[in-house]
Amino acid sequence: MGCVVPTALRLVGGIPSPKLKLGATISGMSSDIFLRKHNFNHNTTAQHHHNTILQSFLTNLLAFLALSAILLYGIYRYSTTVVENEDANHYLAASIDRHARLATLDKPHIVFMGNSNLAFGLDSEYLEREWGRPVVNLGLHGALGLNFIVEETLSVIEKGDVVVVCIPYYLNEAGSGKMLYTMNRVNPESKAWTKGVTAYNRFGFAVDDAVKLTQKARKQGFRKITIKKKASVYRRNAFNKYGDVIAHTRMPVPKKRKAWSPNWDVEGFDTQINTLTDFYEKAQAKGVEVYMVYPCFMHSMYQQTTKELNILQDYYAELPFEVLGKPEDFAYADSLFFDTVYHLNKQGREKWSRELVDLLGRKVKRIR
Repeated sequence: MGCVVPTALRLVGGIPSPKLKLGATISGMSSDIFLRKHNFNHNTTAQHHHNTILQSFLTNLLAFLALSAILLYGIYRYSTTVVENEDANHYLAASIDRHARLATLDKPHIVFMGNSNLAFGLDSEYLEREWGRPVVNLGLHGALGLNFIVEETLSVIEKGDVVVVCIPYYLNEAGSGKMLYTMNRVNPESKAWTKGVTAYNRFGFAVDDAVKLTQKARKQGFRKITIKKKASVYRRNAFNKYGDVIAHTRMPVPKKRKAWSPNWDVEGFDTQINTLTDFYEKAQAKGVEVYMVYPCFMHSMYQQTTKELNILQDYYAELPFEVLGKPEDFAYADSLFFDTVYHLNKQGREKWSRELVDLLGRKVKRIR
């Protein structure tokens, strides 16, 4: 009986048969696998559809950007044909003429190393007559920085030369990246004297220049027109053959000079002293003598900065070469300046040139 009842129950469905149970389990597993496979196929299809949309979007975006770039480049290239290229008469292009002249001069030279204070203040023709030796004026622009003018000077000096360093107070070492880039564009030779301007910087500056040129072309209606320009001292043709700016000697002094306030890194100037010391050592190795003179400075500004200039003298006392004179010796009357606190006018230029002859006379005679 014990065997018959279970069997009967199994027969009538009271107790599930092991075979039926196994079949149900297999059937459930098959359904689960089917559902999972269906969901997987559905997800794969959705993901593929999503990737296709994203790929299509990116392709269209890249095509749009490429066409935009081509269009903008085309507008820029056309703009270059209607806007006058000012590089040929750019102020910084005077460096090309100076180096061309330098190659023709007798040796040894008297080389002035500085910035626009020299461009506006030096009378090289007068100094050459007084000293009987070629004078080379390398001063051009303060935004080029100390590193640049040091490298440029080292590239031209030779045995027997005398270098006169005359830089603005607390001159920045690195200079302006944009000014250096412009200098390199105007005079490619100057790339050899440039430090710290990366390829990324150059690309940014090039884009900025392209945008400005295109905007200028748009203002002209994208047509070539002749624009009468005002006389300016900040042009290549403002220089004479000796490398000095002379255009301002024929102009009235501006009613308003450029605003200026000292923004000097007084406490961090020791790095510049190190740069000048390194320059001196390299010049000495070439057989070149080095001296320094203070720049001419507007008297009203000198009175406002005596504390900072006293600190500067302490720094300069650490230099391994001779510094001639004191800041107060070159604090000239305001009436002797042109458009900035460093740029001398005609009368100031004449006064300073005479004083340089007296100050450097004995030093320069040594190279005769």
